[in-house]
Amino acid sequence: PSQIDTVVSSVSWELGANVENLMLTGFSAINATGNALKNVITGNAAKNILDGGAGADLLTGGDGSDSYVVDDVADRVVETATDAQTGGIDTVYSSLASYTLGANLENLVITSSVGANATGNALDNVLYAGAGDNVLDGRDGNDTVSYLFATAGVTVALNTSAQQATGGSGLDTLKGTENLTGSQFADALTGNKNANVLIGGEGNDTLSGGAGDDVLIGGSGADTLIGGTGADHYVFNSANDVGMGALRDIINGFKVAEGDKLDFSAFDARPSTDDADAFVFIGNAAFSAGNTGELRFADGVLYGNIDDNVGADFEIQLTGVQSLQAADVIV
Repeated sequence: PSQIDTVVSSVSWELGANVENLMLTGFSAINATGNALKNVITGNAAKNILDGGAGADLLTGGDGSDSYVVDDVADRVVETATDAQTGGIDTVYSSLASYTLGANLENLVITSSVGANATGNALDNVLYAGAGDNVLDGRDGNDTVSYLFATAGVTVALNTSAQQATGGSGLDTLKGTENLTGSQFADALTGNKNANVLIGGEGNDTLSGGAGDDVLIGGSGADTLIGGTGADHYVFNSANDVGMGALRDIINGFKVAEGDKLDFSAFDARPSTDDADAFVFIGNAAFSAGNTGELRFADGVLYGNIDDNVGADFEIQLTGVQSLQAADVIV
């Protein structure tokens, strides 16, 4: 009878001919690659990339944020770590026409250039759209569809279940999706009546939350942010998210009465120091020498200072807003 051979490795390894199984050991982030046989590949306690290659493979991960490459309809992925603290965030890269995430798997990337479908599970999933026409169904959980790999800017809305011509990523249908992440180009992302998180990424994006208590993160570029109704948060995480003059972000529809907030809590107000410093909101007073990390509001524009110069280093236009108080700004 034929024998089943196993390689046990503490370094990254690719199976040679006539060897079936591969087991990773140790605590280093290493990778395992199969061959054309029916492989059983098992990761270790660290972050692994498990790729069975051709054949009907069984890929088993554990602790660490593992990545699984699926290219055969008979491939099986088993993520044994149920504790998110140790199991990490696991991602499946699928070139199949359709794939549904199994238990304990968070993210799914469509790698096919033709039409393909991606379906989530009960966790908070991120489904990455592919280049073709996709049906993206998050199912249960607080799910996100990401267009990180789009080849051009996309126009996508959560307030429709119909097929959408995204522009940069095929004709897509979104189901069971709460949040959107844009591409590296100029995007137009629209939410629905629920609480959404819209992330523009790179490019000059337009984000429109609609109803609900939304979180809008423009990212880099000169973005236009429209919260709509509800208590919306406009989040700025670093100097890469803001600009001056024609490069500044514009917020339309900021409503203090609805509980809208400007959120700078993750923004280091003094990047030249080793510590993460919070901003100080000084109302409409002038910037003062030596007090780096100040925010001031005047004539519908919020100005920020993050270096030793007295002048503003970034601007955010709040269209139609006459006054702003410290309670409206999260630092």
